[in-house]
Amino acid sequence: MNLKINKHLASESRNKILVAAALLFARDGYYRVSVREICESANVSKPVLYYYFKDKENLLEELVKETYLRAEELKIKHLSATIGLEELLKGIGGMYKEFLLAYPHLTRFSAFIQSGNVPDKILLMKTERYLHEKREFVNTLKKYQKSGVLTQNVDADILFLNFIGSIIMLIAEYIIMGENHSMFSKKIDKFIDVWIKTFLIKENK
Repeated sequence: MNLKINKHLASESRNKILVAAALLFARDGYYRVSVREICESANVSKPVLYYYFKDKENLLEELVKETYLRAEELKIKHLSATIGLEELLKGIGGMYKEFLLAYPHLTRFSAFIQSGNVPDKILLMKTERYLHEKREFVNTLKKYQKSGVLTQNVDADILFLNFIGSIIMLIAEYIIMGENHSMFSKKIDKFIDVWIKTFLIKENK
C-alpha cells in the first residue's frame, strides 16, 4: 500500500517540476531560468529535482520528449481511423484542440521551443521532429494529389506550409490574445472548412 502511495507521490513531484519548468521556460527563456526558480515554483527542493533530472538541460530534454509523447498519443487517437483527406484534416484540427485543452503548459512550452534560444541538442531534436512530420504530411498530400482528391496546381510543400503554418498562427493568437478554448476551436474549424473548400477537388467515397 505504501509502495503505491510513494509511486503516486513520486509521479506527482516529477509532474510538478515539468509543469513549473515548462511555464518558466516559455515565459522567460531557457537560459534565464534557474534551477532554484523551478524548485520554488514547483514547491520542491533541489535534491528532489536532481533525483528526477540530471541537470537543467536534461529537464528541458525530458520536457520536449513529454510534449512529443502527448502529441503522439493524440495523433493515434484522432488520426488512426481516418479514411479520407477531409477526415484527416479535421482529425488534425481535433488533435490540436485537445492538446491545447489538456496540456496548456505544454502548449506554451511548444510555442517557446519553436522560436526560443535552446541548446544545440534540443535544436537538433526539434529539427529532426519537424522534418519527419513535414515529410510524412507532404507525402500524404502528394498521394491525394495523385489520386485527384487534392488540387495539383499548388506544390505539396506549399500546401503543407499553408495548412500547418496557419494553425500555428491561430495557436499564437490563442496564447498572445488570451482567447478562450471555445473561440480557438471555432477558428480552427472555420479555417479547416475554408481550406477544404479551397484545395480539395473531390473526396473519395
